[in-house]
Amino acid sequence: MVTLADESKVVAHVYRNRKEAGREGDIIFGFVSGEPFDEDGWRKRFRENNKCSLESPGWTRFLVAIDGEDIIGGVNLRTEKLLSCQHRASLGIVLEQPYRNQGLGRQLMETIIEWARTQTRLEWIDLDVFATNPRAHTLYKSMGFVEWGRCQDRFRVDDKPIDDISMSLKLHP
Repeated sequence: MVTLADESKVVAHVYRNRKEAGREGDIIFGFVSGEPFDEDGWRKRFRENNKCSLESPGWTRFLVAIDGEDIIGGVNLRTEKLLSCQHRASLGIVLEQPYRNQGLGRQLMETIIEWARTQTRLEWIDLDVFATNPRAHTLYKSMGFVEWGRCQDRFRVDDKPIDDISMSLKLHP
């Protein structure tokens, strides 16, 4: 897992991902084109979320893939700040373009899901995926996530509508 000492590497990874999202034929994903990059905001969010204990609402845990000294991908789980939501965590995953389609995303997800299963409070993992990202949608389905909803025209990137798909995985079937 990532610690507070990794803040600069995480922020650099996020910045690289934001630069490639939706550009030069790359898929459009959570880091959408046209949105400004707020480095100070990312640093603050990383510090606040990473210092929360697992007993505190609003915790986040990061697991990353490293190539040399650089973080090149990662997956995170985070909970809401509401006490009544602590049995669910939201998953986010991103890999830099050169590292996609090599099984690394599956490995990261398998590892964080296995870790989540050891957390007695967690019962569900939720995620959202853009309908314009069919490879990710297929990966999530293959790992047992079940689609339960679609929000039509949820986002607009470069004036193009993007549907958002909501999926969940029950950790202890």
